[in-house]
Amino acid sequence: MSQFVRYSMRIALIIVCICVEGSSSQLQKVPQARLKNSLTTNHPASSASFEMDEVKAGAAFLNIFRLLVDEYVDHIGAKQMRKMLEGAVQGMLSSLDPHSGVVQQNLLEEMEGEFGGLGIQISPVPIKGTDRTELTVVSILEGSPKTPAQIAGLKPKDVIVAIDDTFYDRYDEAVKKMRGAPGTKVTLTLKRKVLDKEKIFNISLTRALIKVDSVKFRLEPHSNTGYIRISVFDAKTSTLVAKALRDLYKSNPKLNSIVIDLRNNYGGYLDQAIKVASLFLSSGTVVKVKDKKNIRVHSVIPHQVIVGKDGLYDAALLVLVNGYSASASEILAAALKDHNRAIIVGRVTFGKGSVQEVKILDSYLAFKFTSSRFYSPKGSPIQGAGVIPHVILKMPQDLSEGNKLEIKESNLPGSLERKLLNPTLTLPEELQLDRSRKNLKPSSHGVSPERPRTFASLAMPVLGGDAKNDLVLESEVDYDLLQAMDLAKALGEQFEQYTLRQNNGKQK
Repeated sequence: MSQFVRYSMRIALIIVCICVEGSSSQLQKVPQARLKNSLTTNHPASSASFEMDEVKAGAAFLNIFRLLVDEYVDHIGAKQMRKMLEGAVQGMLSSLDPHSGVVQQNLLEEMEGEFGGLGIQISPVPIKGTDRTELTVVSILEGSPKTPAQIAGLKPKDVIVAIDDTFYDRYDEAVKKMRGAPGTKVTLTLKRKVLDKEKIFNISLTRALIKVDSVKFRLEPHSNTGYIRISVFDAKTSTLVAKALRDLYKSNPKLNSIVIDLRNNYGGYLDQAIKVASLFLSSGTVVKVKDKKNIRVHSVIPHQVIVGKDGLYDAALLVLVNGYSASASEILAAALKDHNRAIIVGRVTFGKGSVQEVKILDSYLAFKFTSSRFYSPKGSPIQGAGVIPHVILKMPQDLSEGNKLEIKESNLPGSLERKLLNPTLTLPEELQLDRSRKNLKPSSHGVSPERPRTFASLAMPVLGGDAKNDLVLESEVDYDLLQAMDLAKALGEQFEQYTLRQNNGKQK
């Protein structure tokens, strides 16, 4: 038996051992006949038989693996066994939820902020009225230099029909195919909805080493408003945000408002979201994380606040989000909202309120699985619900028939259901805790609205019918950001008036 066969059998036995309490030697004493019968025998549901069912599930896996090695029509070598094992683990994990699965070793580089590929995030999205899904672009990564996806003009909601003329319906296979050595080419067949009409076209991209710019910032011209864009929460994000804040105030000591742009931010490291929140909050809870047994409360890191109470500076905060703001970006938005520290503007966020752990067994196999759900400081569920903005921005196109499809966590096949942190509360009561703001006093950034307000943007102009550019029919003007900047400037003026009243009151 080859080294990889022994390795594969060892992994199978590990899976059995994980299922029950007991030593591996006890498992090895299970008779062979009992292992074979475990594939078909049914047992009544009870706590004792449930443990036995777990044993039988692991034993069945091992039995099938052995049968295939012995009786499959062709010889199964070490390379094929590795593929079988990876597929089996992927099948187990993907049956649980859309975020659990095998992690390719080269994909781990992405979490460090640098990797090879095209610079897009994709997700399987259900096709309305069917049980099928489409691989859909949910986010375009921002890099320096620009990523291949940015250069080619890919957009969120683009559907990937084929990759190099081959159809892929599995997420992991599609991701693997799109990655490759920098400088190599890949052709995507995309489907894009333009003015309620679907267009299918090919686009060639050159793979590149993706260096993600997690933080960008600038001072809004002729104003006292700063802008910070956080595209992902990687290992350096909190350090870069802290530097951005100090540089903004160095450029304009009269800064009175800051826009934090979290649109299309698919998440990242949990600890980085906590560290960024700690730059704006001097105390309190940032996020509550609940696993199968315990609730862990992650609080603000003391003495890290830069802009806010007890910080070096203070300013009104406005957080801009959209339907592709997910995970760690939702943690930050929910924390600043629950602490009455910022006005949240945009659209209801994606609603991914779960935490994944990555386990690396060895050089052959790494996988991730969902280990817990997270909740806002007040205990509001984010999984399947998202963060509701104070001010909801809508374009006229959002109301048209052609834009009804929303890519949300709750729409993904097999997504986790929304669960309450406190089971004694009904869902309406818990959501009411999040929306009840009447008794809150104005904070340093101004008065918080009692209910979400909706504003419609101006209609986006349509460019002329250039046949060579008929796929780019929308203006590049960022109307959401323009509105957010106007609101931030108004909040900044309100902040100055509020601070002036406070100072005058202290003098009296």
